[in-house]
Amino acid sequence: MKLFIWDFHGTLETGNERSVVEASNLILEQNGYAERLTEDMCQAMYGKKWFELFSSLLPEASHEQTVTLQEQCFTFLHAHPEILAKNIRLVDSALEVLETIK
Repeated sequence: MKLFIWDFHGTLETGNERSVVEASNLILEQNGYAERLTEDMCQAMYGKKWFELFSSLLPEASHEQTVTLQEQCFTFLHAHPEILAKNIRLVDSALEVLETIK
């Protein structure tokens, strides 16, 4: 038996960062923050935890506040899978990778 392990984001799919930006900005707006996440900032911090992204964007926010924003984003995306479906696509080599593993 062979075991294959990979980081799904970027290996088989692309575009998740657009979902992160969209959800983050909606949650920031709902919580009354004027700051907005840009795609460039998201790309620069890709791989970090969501609360770390909020900590960087909102340096005056407490750890508890940034974790709460993170939880709200997860809840929001779980309730709105159409945002993920709209943004996430297979990478060009996804089918070849899966065929090779098969």
